[in-house]
Amino acid sequence: MGGNAFKFAGLSFPRISAALYCEVRNFATTILQQHFTHVIVPSELPSKTDFGDVDFLVSGPIDPSIAVSITPTRHPTTWNLWPVVDAIKSPAGFHTPHGRKGGKNPDIMYFAILPPDREDPNFWIQIDVKVCPDVKRFEWDVFQLRYASAAKFVGSMIKPLGLTIDNEGLYLRVQEMEEVNWEGSMVFLGDKPEDVLAVAGLDDRMVKGRFARNEELFEYLTSYWLFNPQHFAERLKDLRYVEHIEKRAPWWLSFIYEWIPARFPGYRFPSGPSGDDSQNQDLDQWYAIKRSEVREKVFGMFPAHVRSGYEEKKRVHLQGVEEARLRELIKAAIPKGDEDWKDTYSLIPPILYKPAVDSLDAIPMKGDGNGSASTIKIDTSGTVNFVGMWKKRFEKEDAKSAGTRRIERRLARLTPALIVDLEG
Repeated sequence: MGGNAFKFAGLSFPRISAALYCEVRNFATTILQQHFTHVIVPSELPSKTDFGDVDFLVSGPIDPSIAVSITPTRHPTTWNLWPVVDAIKSPAGFHTPHGRKGGKNPDIMYFAILPPDREDPNFWIQIDVKVCPDVKRFEWDVFQLRYASAAKFVGSMIKPLGLTIDNEGLYLRVQEMEEVNWEGSMVFLGDKPEDVLAVAGLDDRMVKGRFARNEELFEYLTSYWLFNPQHFAERLKDLRYVEHIEKRAPWWLSFIYEWIPARFPGYRFPSGPSGDDSQNQDLDQWYAIKRSEVREKVFGMFPAHVRSGYEEKKRVHLQGVEEARLRELIKAAIPKGDEDWKDTYSLIPPILYKPAVDSLDAIPMKGDGNGSASTIKIDTSGTVNFVGMWKKRFEKEDAKSAGTRRIERRLARLTPALIVDLEG
């Protein structure tokens, strides 16, 4: 909302007409192009008739001194913006005393200017200039801001289908990992808008700004193969989601609450000519089917390293899960309660997987009182049966003797490896 950045200054910021908006936009573009190689005003909704401020996205500083804090990583740090703020608000720029760098948003510069050729002290216009530190990601940032951040609508729909869109790019998530390690589950696909649109099956109108009416944009956003109106019906049952979207732009609320249910009554696909209602299947089932289809489409679209990276993450995760399961089985198989036998150790032996061979011997453990015994198979070829060795030593030693301390010192120097027969 225009003027929010200058509440402390006591300035007045009336909403401005489309004609005045275009005049200010053109004037500010000329000034900003003196300081940045990339300057753009993200596309607004076609039907918007008045504006609270003018938003710019810029990148590529012409003066290298303002980029001294950028680091050679995929997540550049904030620019040193104060010199460019002073330059832009100078008489050679916007000619205004009101300009500052954001506090909570340090990558945004805020300016308040008088309308061109006007001297009304009660009529100021706010200009917000968001900077993209990495010029290579400029196109991605523009994509996220076009049409009042319409990309967030697409992102909401594809999130339960295994894809994530954030400020850095597009990711495919490993389903088996996401509940325990969300960040670790993500495989980076890229930061090209056309990749998102290709996966979703949308054309390039969202990038090139070819919508003449809001309804044309809304039809576009609900026409791709990964859209399902039931998704939003379910989301609206979540109070936290409702509170979140209430903070969004008015068009978003109108789109979710009014346009979608009018176009899709009851947030359901319309039935076919013969009354076929097959599209309205159980939502969780629809998610599962589409997620599998999305994954295979991504593997076919992107280089081979995407599939191999995905499979490697999945393999490592599942191996860790299996190792944890096997450790629990081994701990349960080791008898407890014998004199000098401990339930815990400072060292956790790593599990090494090896196919079963004929030479494996079944080593009896503690009986259950009915003449039967639990067994665990250990590959003794070229290895040491540490479990048996530890138990035998513990049984022979008195826990209160000095020998116990010697054994603990020896154990501290060992890194045993249990070779487990997976078919045992």
